[in-house]
Amino acid sequence: MGKIIGRLFIRAEDETEYRPWSELTEEEVEEISECLNREAAHAGDFREVA
Repeated sequence: MGKIIGRLFIRAEDETEYRPWSELTEEEVEEISECLNREAAHAGDFREVA
């Protein structure tokens, strides 16, 4: 895979402006990271091991 370049901006559904990832609180980063991980796992058809 090639190097990923670019910037990640976040906007909640109830917000009107995007914020850079670097300006998020630690709690926001953890919450968003969890969502991104779940979406990536779902897209890759990963399954939780029981």
